[in-house]
Amino acid sequence: MKKFASLWTLSLILCFILVSFPRINTVKASATIYIRADGSIYPPEAPILTVDYVTYVFTNNINDSIVVERDNIVIDGAGYTIQGGEIVDSLTQAGISLYTRSNVTIQNMTIKSFYYAITLSVSSGNVISGNNITGNKHYTITLSDSSSNVISGNNITANNLRGIALVESQDNVISGNNITANGCHGITLSDSSGNIISGNNIAANIGDGIALVDSSNNIISENSLAENKYCGIRLYCSLSNTLRNNSMTDNYCNFKVSDGFVNDVDASNTVDGKPVYYWINMQDLTVPLDAGFVALVNCTRITVQNLSVTHNNPGILLAFTTNSAIIKNDVIINDYGIALVESQDNVISGNNITANSLCGIGLWDSQGNTISGNNMINNRRGVLVSTSSSNSFYHNNFIRNSKDMYISTIGYPNFLDDGVEGNFWSDYTGVDANHDGIGDSSFLIDGNNTDRYPLMGIFSSFNTSLSYHVNVVSNSTIEDFEYFDSNKTIKMHVSNLTANQTYGFCRICISYTLMNVNNISVIIDDGMVTVLYHNYTLYDNGTHRWIYFSYGHSRLEILIVPEFPSIIILLIFMIATIQAVIVCKRKGST
Repeated sequence: MKKFASLWTLSLILCFILVSFPRINTVKASATIYIRADGSIYPPEAPILTVDYVTYVFTNNINDSIVVERDNIVIDGAGYTIQGGEIVDSLTQAGISLYTRSNVTIQNMTIKSFYYAITLSVSSGNVISGNNITGNKHYTITLSDSSSNVISGNNITANNLRGIALVESQDNVISGNNITANGCHGITLSDSSGNIISGNNIAANIGDGIALVDSSNNIISENSLAENKYCGIRLYCSLSNTLRNNSMTDNYCNFKVSDGFVNDVDASNTVDGKPVYYWINMQDLTVPLDAGFVALVNCTRITVQNLSVTHNNPGILLAFTTNSAIIKNDVIINDYGIALVESQDNVISGNNITANSLCGIGLWDSQGNTISGNNMINNRRGVLVSTSSSNSFYHNNFIRNSKDMYISTIGYPNFLDDGVEGNFWSDYTGVDANHDGIGDSSFLIDGNNTDRYPLMGIFSSFNTSLSYHVNVVSNSTIEDFEYFDSNKTIKMHVSNLTANQTYGFCRICISYTLMNVNNISVIIDDGMVTVLYHNYTLYDNGTHRWIYFSYGHSRLEILIVPEFPSIIILLIFMIATIQAVIVCKRKGST
């Protein structure tokens, strides 16, 4: 009896030790732990306790996978960790696997170092909540052909690839999760519909915050997406999704839309604090000046003017849109700056399109658009043209782009000049031997796309007080421009465009309304600098006159004045003479 009592006492002590220090040792059971359909646990020594075959509670850390074969249960990690080891077969290495399961709750555990953290396949009505999921090698939580599941309140951080991925899954809820610093996208939906993604913090992931691919009728709302290395939200080939109150901030590309453009996105969504204007079937409107992203889908006669759009893809989108105007916007540091898809008869003019990583302007299946007077600087491609024809490109400045114009499909002719002047191409190597500001040889893009009149200097257009523009082509820096209506005079200050520049020129187009173009003089530095190669009858179309002149370079003041006809000069001389005589008589009388 005493011996039995001693053994019983020792057993109590050992039990007390195990209960008192449950996190010190990790119990290893076998390669996989099963929660069987009958409620039993295999192997039975696995550190999981159940008393009712409904709630299964960890009693220690686990170094094995768990396969769930029973419905209507709760798996409570009780703060313990389930951790994978050496990856042998990646396809089966999931922390917890559910196949054709329903009403299973997985909660309150840390899951790390598996290939997949949690996988649901052909499963519904399950809940994944309150877990810390970190350091897993591939997808973290994956749902395949699964519906009506809830993934909420989890901390999903520093995993090697995606945070949450849904494939062919419907009507699931992903809410209130912290999804950060993962090696690819935060949340991905592929071929999935009817899901709700709401109230998540998705930040600093290497890929997209939220990516929808071939997915429709999903609701994305109240998410904070910041500092993701690619997109905050990306919609690709996705239709009829609803976006509300999402904040996209400091992502490399805040908002990306490509193909499948019909989505319900209102101005409650913001990029870097500025509203998203995603208009469908609108007409005869002007986009507000506070826009941070603009999409016009099946719209007509819309004006987009004086905006600054940055860090999107594209910055401004026209899809199935006609007769609209994109004017004087700064479109900077996007992937694509401005994109036209199946859009016709639009005007893209006077925009500063700079440092866009893929392309300044892209056209796909678009015809009859006019792209003129834009600065396209330091883009990977200035313009990309794909299966698009009869578009007009002129007076654009292509400067230091990796490739100024790329035609991706042959056999689609476009117009690269207006019949008088073309574009400035910084890689054009032709000469201007006849001194008219136009290259003596054409600039060939391909057999169907040739600029016949490439500009030898940068194109600028200046508005006047009478709202008539004066166009200037020059290889000088034009520091300022003034038109004086009182005496019909133009004044400019020019300086060297490059440090060692010794020669400059101006080719100027002047409206008849602004000046008597038949009697023009150019005066440089009050006549102290000689006007070279001047031609004041270079070209005339009946409403405008083109003139040309050049000069030795430094900082100069240039006046363009109408010469007075001889009769006016004679009258001025007579008036001056009479005034002089009167003055002399007055002095004599005195």
